[in-house]
Amino acid sequence: MKVPIHVIVLTFAVTLGAAVVTVGQQSSPAKHEVWPQINLYFPLNDKFRIFAMASEERSGEEGEGFKGTVGIHLDYFWKKRWTLRAGYRHAFRIGSGDPFKEHRLLFEQTYSRDLAHKFAFHDRNRQEFRTVNGDFSLRFRNRLRVEREFSGEKRALIPYGSGELYYDTRFNTFNRYRLMTGVEFRFRKREGAVLNIRRQKTLDFYYVWQHDSRSSPSRVQAIGITFGVHF
Repeated sequence: MKVPIHVIVLTFAVTLGAAVVTVGQQSSPAKHEVWPQINLYFPLNDKFRIFAMASEERSGEEGEGFKGTVGIHLDYFWKKRWTLRAGYRHAFRIGSGDPFKEHRLLFEQTYSRDLAHKFAFHDRNRQEFRTVNGDFSLRFRNRLRVEREFSGEKRALIPYGSGELYYDTRFNTFNRYRLMTGVEFRFRKREGAVLNIRRQKTLDFYYVWQHDSRSSPSRVQAIGITFGVHF
């Protein structure tokens, strides 16, 4: 499936613009946080890999305190430009704070393509089946991301920007908007297609602006760091 470049750029701009307007209208103070994460990728063959992750963050919908998340996933590379993912994540309270426990079954469909001048585009749709403190709900997320690779002799820098929209059946509304900008550092130059990276280490620094109409405070500004290892 070929998507015209002007459609990609227009869709991405509209999503980012809507999120900026929403965040800009908020007058409540924002929380400032740090989100560390580690990602591990284990290839099974040319089409399948295992993805494991662990992260920590502090977020308003879970109440006060820190939240840890661990997950295991199976990725399938389909028709060169698609990545399909099925996974399970468990979130829990770290230390003192309001009781919190989440079991999450998720499915993702990500369309990726290389563009001219070393740009790349990713459109990720995610469906989450969540049991939060015993209550079942669904959450639907769409994230658009544009990136550009700058390659040296041995390494690469990839600055990017993304916008993400959340729909939560607990509230029957689009309650969360997230903007992200960052730089991914790859210890080796990318070889081959944009998908299914092999034998690579990555370090991703990013900054997040988030508005959630069902959290208090509703605004979060976070610095994130993700270390990834592709075996």
